Amino acid sequence: MGGGYAGMAAAVVLSASGCQVNVFEAGKRLGGRARQVTWHGHHLDNGQHILLGAYTTLLGLMAFVDPDEHLALKALPLTWDMHGKVNLSANPLLGRAGTLLALLTAKGFNLRDKMGILSKLVQTRFSSRSAPDGPVSDWLRGQTDNSICYFWEPLCLAALNTPIHLASSRIFKSVILDGLLAGANASRMLLPKVNLSALWPEKAAVFVAKHDGKMFLAEKVKHLQCDADGFTLITSKQALSADAVVCAVGPHQLADLDLPHELSSAVDHVSAFAYQPIRTVYVQYAETASLPKPVHGLHHCIENGICHWVFDRGQLTGEHGLLAVVISAEHRQHASPKEELESKVIQELKAFFPELPTPLWAKSILETRATFQADVALPRPDGKTSNARFAFAGDYIESPYPATLESAARSGVVAANRLATTLGLNVPEHFKI
Repeated sequence: MGGGYAGMAAAVVLSASGCQVNVFEAGKRLGGRARQVTWHGHHLDNGQHILLGAYTTLLGLMAFVDPDEHLALKALPLTWDMHGKVNLSANPLLGRAGTLLALLTAKGFNLRDKMGILSKLVQTRFSSRSAPDGPVSDWLRGQTDNSICYFWEPLCLAALNTPIHLASSRIFKSVILDGLLAGANASRMLLPKVNLSALWPEKAAVFVAKHDGKMFLAEKVKHLQCDADGFTLITSKQALSADAVVCAVGPHQLADLDLPHELSSAVDHVSAFAYQPIRTVYVQYAETASLPKPVHGLHHCIENGICHWVFDRGQLTGEHGLLAVVISAEHRQHASPKEELESKVIQELKAFFPELPTPLWAKSILETRATFQADVALPRPDGKTSNARFAFAGDYIESPYPATLESAARSGVVAANRLATTLGLNVPEHFKI
């Protein structure tokens, strides 16, 4: 149930283990909260994602269904460009030391900024993952205003989509340890060169179909009934029997499911979740327009600015002249009229990049519950239920990490392993948990 990154991860592993898998997706496209949308003939993503080399589960799944998966990603060494304020780039040949050297030679940070950041990174490297949790803002005490403004805060927003005064330092430290400090391969930035549905879910669907599975798009499961030896899934179009079920819908959608009480463990957990939005504003210029780099950080780079990041889709996906501006987490501008917000974004882009011509059109896409809010000591469900043939999957399932595509993929693999064990199936070795 659910054809996002978690659901399709589970579907691929179960298909490879010998199951005939049926995937029900309520939307018209696969991908969930990371999918392609169509607007007036333009094909856009509902958000922007940067993958990391540390996304070993997702990258492994992608390579499993498509040996040429690397062709769909633009790989860059760790780069941090806050436009006109801070710039650093790591040498991938130097491994973990390359990250530290990049910080020491970064432009825009003075010696006190650099020493504070390096000291915090070293402290994190040798601290316990089980240390008491607290807000990231408290964890950053002693850091300079400059380093918080142009490094720590935008990094937290990019990774956790949660403001630093609310965000869990434990989750943030896991991101730093396993991404930033785990070596050059783990910290590589991988930017999609295709739309988010084509990047993984649609390729996964082809794999499932080759293994006798079926995809049911625009078909929501409205009721699930427990039977003596399995389940019956009831949609608006059919009733289908199943030996086991992975429920991989978004956490905010769980309450709308008509699940039997014994299967509602995750529903009870997420009832207390808060959520954070992400808005993407697409601005189309003439095809000759482009930016100096594929991605620029804009957070705090202009007084009273609202733009956090801008992606040059021409350099990434071949959509020349199309820029995608990201506004993360809680922000006063999310409540502004759409036309006013788009106008403000266009003004800021012109201030940052004066060479840009007059835009042809703009389109704002708001995901109001893009991610769960990565609160301090947030209790997350483990995905298990009292029925060994039913499991939950999604980026909200218990994990050291925030709501990312990697978290979603990992949860799908874990759920598939649990059901495969119950059903007596043999999971491919590299997907065993």
